[in-house]
Amino acid sequence: MKRPQWMVALGALLVALATGCAKVQKGTSLNGQGLTADASTPVAHVYGTIDGLYLLGFVPLITGDPDTGGVALFSDTVTVDEAAGLVTGESNSLKATRTVDLQSSTSGLWLAPTVVLWYKSVEASGNAVKP
Repeated sequence: MKRPQWMVALGALLVALATGCAKVQKGTSLNGQGLTADASTPVAHVYGTIDGLYLLGFVPLITGDPDTGGVALFSDTVTVDEAAGLVTGESNSLKATRTVDLQSSTSGLWLAPTVVLWYKSVEASGNAVKP
């Protein structure tokens, strides 16, 4: 039994609308716990993520814009460099002087029903501290 073409098109549209975002979150409820072994004052734990939709896995179509938090078209922003910049930028805005324990992760998923589209995501997190 064949799926109607409109169902495949609708699915692709929903995927496209759900992708292409960049966001940063911070956790400041640290319950008096330190985030480093030295005497640094913890400010927050910062987490950032950027995702996007790619043609054939390497041509960016719709991605998150880490500068605005909105959508970027045809710009490859789903990178570790951009995610690290998102986290350290938020750390700076919190008046922290260092971001320690910066870690990142990337993932990708082939969207099989569309045949040619891939969803990619990168995330980074770190601890914002000051002396």
